[in-house]
Amino acid sequence: MARAGVALVPALIAPQAILTGGVAAGIPEFAVRKSEAVCDRHVESFVMALRLGVPIAAGTDAGTPLAAIHAATAAAAHALGLEPETGRVAPGLVADLLAVAGNPAERIGALDEVRLVMAQGRLVVNRT
Repeated sequence: MARAGVALVPALIAPQAILTGGVAAGIPEFAVRKSEAVCDRHVESFVMALRLGVPIAAGTDAGTPLAAIHAATAAAAHALGLEPETGRVAPGLVADLLAVAGNPAERIGALDEVRLVMAQGRLVVNRT
């Protein structure tokens, strides 16, 4: 995957959420047993892919705040073949931007405090 640039979308939270909720949350027993069997290995394979340089794209989660932001932007654009058009801030790329109050690298909750949104170069939200 690393050599070919094929992205992994790990969805790490899925088996953990099943284990946390369990049968009491209405999750079928077979799904809980399956998650118990694969949860640790699932995390190990993610760590191995990360160490080997496999691109990680966002699914339901992505790890640290910066890794999550990268997975949801540049890595996702790369995985979808849209890297020449979007996924990062650079001249000539589609201007899809989000401005928030604070630094998401320090506090991921800052992403909930949207101040400005631009989609394809047009101002969509302006709370400045």
